[in-house]
Amino acid sequence: MGINTCSLKNFKCFKEVDIDFSKITLLTGANSSGKSSFLYGLLSIFQSDGFPFSLSPNGKYINMGDFKEISFNNVQENLIEIDIAIDANDIKREPNIPDQGQYFFKSTWSFDPENNMPRLSYLKVSESKKWFLHFELQANEDGYRLNCELDSKSKVKDSSAAEIITRNKFFTASKAVYDAILKTFEKKFTIHIQDFALKNLGELFEWNYENPDFLNLRVLIGDFISIYSDIDKNLNFLSSFRLQPERTYYQKLQSDNTVGQLGENCIEQIVDWEMTGAEELEQLNAIFRKLKLLHAIRTKKLPGGRFELSVKVDDNGIWASLTDVGFGISQLLPLIVADLQLPENSTLLLAQPEIHLHPSVQASLTDYFVEQANIHHKRYIIETHSEYLLNRFRLAIVKKLIAPEDLSIYYFEHSIDGTITHKIEFTTDGQIKHAPQGFFDTYMMDVMDIALYA
Repeated sequence: MGINTCSLKNFKCFKEVDIDFSKITLLTGANSSGKSSFLYGLLSIFQSDGFPFSLSPNGKYINMGDFKEISFNNVQENLIEIDIAIDANDIKREPNIPDQGQYFFKSTWSFDPENNMPRLSYLKVSESKKWFLHFELQANEDGYRLNCELDSKSKVKDSSAAEIITRNKFFTASKAVYDAILKTFEKKFTIHIQDFALKNLGELFEWNYENPDFLNLRVLIGDFISIYSDIDKNLNFLSSFRLQPERTYYQKLQSDNTVGQLGENCIEQIVDWEMTGAEELEQLNAIFRKLKLLHAIRTKKLPGGRFELSVKVDDNGIWASLTDVGFGISQLLPLIVADLQLPENSTLLLAQPEIHLHPSVQASLTDYFVEQANIHHKRYIIETHSEYLLNRFRLAIVKKLIAPEDLSIYYFEHSIDGTITHKIEFTTDGQIKHAPQGFFDTYMMDVMDIALYA
């Protein structure tokens, strides 16, 4: 998958946390155990404009405040570390450099007294499966020290200089730079820079087309940044708080109907699908029929630039306002719409998708996740309190609907030294392995007691 692993140190409630992702990754545990904090740490990466060279705690997904508020125990002197492994070949993108494999990014962030936000202190990027890369940037009293060794063993992708500059938004270049880039296409892509002094990070984004090493470095840096922006194009997040349904809505003319974390734009997207005759509307209806929640959804224009969303619960039923049917339907609707907006090989992060859903629907929703992961290669990172989801995933493994290695389960547990995590395994014979007692106390104790005393 695109995102393979993520580790955080000195971040919010974590002294250290390491998560390996699978097709479906479940984050479980008691309230305030750190599940949301981990999701927020991951989201901060993809909402940052220019990661791994900048990190923004606040953005389109979440708002966490300044450095002190995201630092473990609110200690301003901490160094926050973010390590992430990404398989570039699993990302839907057009890289500048061919034959890429798995990148490993290790970054540390310190308090910046100028703006109270994170400042890059150290960055190491490596890749060794497809070609040799060692990139290291270290902050010091005078700015930064840079070392970079790269041997791609192949030529830069045969595209025009203009295309490269367009794809990498930090590029500002002249005709001389275009010509210099074109010359690099005739050679293997290599970089050899040792102990080079930089006054600030801005110098990384300046062109030095007289030196091929620095010209190639600029292309490489553009590729680093584009990895995260390309993942973000195929990623979304829905929080556990979603907007309540309304009896009528005002029609909005907007070019971007991407569902927001609270479910914003969900209704607008349904209207657009209906107006354009998009196949996604029928897919939406089919999914809700399979979940046995609804038979059909439609919109109706009203005077004054308003419209209403109506649903039919069953084939022989009447059309009713979304506000007049079960509340869980309106809470699940943004989730399915957001998922339909995303292409194959995408990632959807979800906080408590089970909210306001009947247990049988929670179980059926699990079947939906498994089917989407298997057929459309979609990936899900799910924070959940639902034992119905957990048990249905156990059943899916027993029935061999999903392989054990395609499901990662983590139990988050609060401790004096910060949140700790336990990686749990569901086996093909129904066993639960490596779970702490807290997991059973939280999810399985009543079932075990019933069996004991029946």
